[in-house]
Amino acid sequence: MDPGLLEKNFFLKAFQGTTLTFILPASDHLENRSLQKFTLGLQELASAGVHGLILFQDVGQAAQRLKSGLSGLMASDSWLHQECEGPALFGALWESRRPFLGMGLREADYSEFLSAVSRRIAPLRLSRLLVMDPEGGLKEAPGRQVISYVNARQLSPLVEEAPQNRRGLLLAFIQNLLTHGAGGISLCRLEDVSRELFTFEGCGTFFSKHHYCRVRRLGFDDFSEMAAIMQRGEVAGYLLPRNQSEMLDVLTGGYGAFFGDDHLAGVCGLLTAPYADVNVGELVSLITLGRFQGEGVGRQLVFRIKRDGRRRGLKTLFACTRSPQVVDFFQSCGFRVLDPGSVPEQKWQGYDQERKLGLTCLGVDLSWD
Repeated sequence: MDPGLLEKNFFLKAFQGTTLTFILPASDHLENRSLQKFTLGLQELASAGVHGLILFQDVGQAAQRLKSGLSGLMASDSWLHQECEGPALFGALWESRRPFLGMGLREADYSEFLSAVSRRIAPLRLSRLLVMDPEGGLKEAPGRQVISYVNARQLSPLVEEAPQNRRGLLLAFIQNLLTHGAGGISLCRLEDVSRELFTFEGCGTFFSKHHYCRVRRLGFDDFSEMAAIMQRGEVAGYLLPRNQSEMLDVLTGGYGAFFGDDHLAGVCGLLTAPYADVNVGELVSLITLGRFQGEGVGRQLVFRIKRDGRRRGLKTLFACTRSPQVVDFFQSCGFRVLDPGSVPEQKWQGYDQERKLGLTCLGVDLSWD
């Protein structure tokens, strides 16, 4: 299966049983192409049985274009009155059989609109929200790449230093929602909703209340997600292609790093069965998702595997890579470069000799590390 389709199917399944909330302030940048992409993403969610709530600033021609563009997806009874809030909004979401409900808020002032949204959804403690903005995600400076991930600790100084303009109000709004229990909030452009929702890297800025990273063994229900990540790495050429049996070996020994409410940030496999007679483990398929790079995900995965390996009586761990950057990473985790001949011979049985020439092998002694 195409890795992109595998990713999308995973997320569509993961979103089932949750309510995605889309927040759309008024914008003159609401073009037909952007609206079509947004609507297509909603249709895919609806087809998978995912439910959502759309809150938009009901002012100007942009709002009329939005309602017209969503008319094929949302019936007349899908629109809630502006006065619907508190227990009434709870009830409407709970009892609705429509995939999406919408509500237009007529506050013309941007700040008042954000306050009206907060008042309605903060009590719901929703798990995933998406805020649409024509500027997309946060950037350190104009023309720079989007900052993929911001936790509550990182967000606080950004809010304090932000000017009291549209962007500053938006950051304070996001901080308030996280404080009141929102699980995660994405900030992206309207036309990028599908990329933000259906890919591991996303394309906007993802905000999470929790800034800690938790590493755990992967269970069976995590396998489809890890398999999608591995296949993506294989297509990109930085992971060794594996058949179904080999992939299952990696999955059963897999570890995942999670931020906040189980947002997968990286994975790594530990192979021990091929090296059981020499008490050695191999780290394979180590990947940190682009959104969480720079957050120490890879190091925490490696340190957890080192700790577990020591408890299991493994003497050494080793890893092989073709990337100089990955070599530097493993060395920073206490690994040293090895001669390929010192790696267990089981590693090279049936191995592509041409690929082997480009590998650097690294290992760490667990008896003294």
